[in-house]
Amino acid sequence: MIENCGQSVTFEAAPQNAAALGQNSAEILLLLGLEDRMAATAFWPNNVLPELEEANSKVEVLSVEFPTIEAVLSKQPDFVVAMLSTLRP
Repeated sequence: MIENCGQSVTFEAAPQNAAALGQNSAEILLLLGLEDRMAATAFWPNNVLPELEEANSKVEVLSVEFPTIEAVLSKQPDFVVAMLSTLRP
């Protein structure tokens, strides 16, 4: 169970198809070696860290800017990680 912003969330299993919205979120997942569990990433204001280039090349980039909610949902993620709300209506 994780508590965040006054909310409790329980995960029954590890994500299998995650979407990372924001370079920081994507790079954390890549650093954890989870590129095979990532459906897509979005919002890349800078180049990926050099040591993550190979892992990052295996993950689809939806947009280098803010993605639409439709683009994210089209990947059918079971987990979406983001530092900030980055979806456009």
